[in-house]
Amino acid sequence: MLTQARLHELISYDPETGIMRWRVNKGAVKAGQVAGNPNRGYLQLMVDGHPTFVHRFIWFYVYGKWPDGNIDHIDGNRSNNRLRNLRDVTQSMNIQNEIKPRSNNKSGFLGVKANRGLWKAEISVNGKTKFLGRFKTPEEAHHVYIEAKRQFHPGCTI
Repeated sequence: MLTQARLHELISYDPETGIMRWRVNKGAVKAGQVAGNPNRGYLQLMVDGHPTFVHRFIWFYVYGKWPDGNIDHIDGNRSNNRLRNLRDVTQSMNIQNEIKPRSNNKSGFLGVKANRGLWKAEISVNGKTKFLGRFKTPEEAHHVYIEAKRQFHPGCTI
């Protein structure tokens, strides 16, 4: 089982830059090299046969325990692993902090969908969809969605 002491022995972490570096040579990896490989915008790392995302290793490295929930990147940037940008949250709080629309969102705006020639805004609250209205422009719908998000999603950082 990986310990915090063992992780400190193998890797260094700079909380100001968010970068983990290998302290040791390990196969093709050389000491001083940035630890982790890109995976869906995150960095993933294998330490002593333990594969996980770098942000989870950072939590363990700093606090000596694995996170209770998900590690949320507060600013929405999956590669920003500065300690001040990471927080241990529940899955639902992590989802509440979405700040960009998903790739399949055709409106280009978070919380907005085309609907009958107008733009519909909806938000999920406690697992239920709440209709916020139909608007002439996607910008209007998005504005209403963001206001609702700030009201109903305590995990929201927008």
